[in-house]
Amino acid sequence: YWALFAGTLTGAVLPTLCYWASSRWRPGLPRKVEGISQLIHFGAGITGFNFANFFARNLDNVLIGKYWGEAQLGLYDRAYKLLLFPLSQITNPLSKVMVPALSRLK
Repeated sequence: YWALFAGTLTGAVLPTLCYWASSRWRPGLPRKVEGISQLIHFGAGITGFNFANFFARNLDNVLIGKYWGEAQLGLYDRAYKLLLFPLSQITNPLSKVMVPALSRLK
């Protein structure tokens, strides 16, 4: 049990320490950058939206799992993914084509 934990931790920490020892960059205190408050305000709004979106998208799973159990949640999840499958088959290839096409229009 602890060997899995230690191996995972070592696999993450050891390369980080090696990279840090071989680089010349060291972290320091951040400098005052003009316009940073606008970026923080914008980022906070996006972060808040993403949190609200995450909870709104997963609330149904929590409620179904709590009140009806794991088996019904599994069936619901498979049915939901089956419902979204045709949409993903259309939007994924379309987005790969549309992003370059729209960037050329700009």
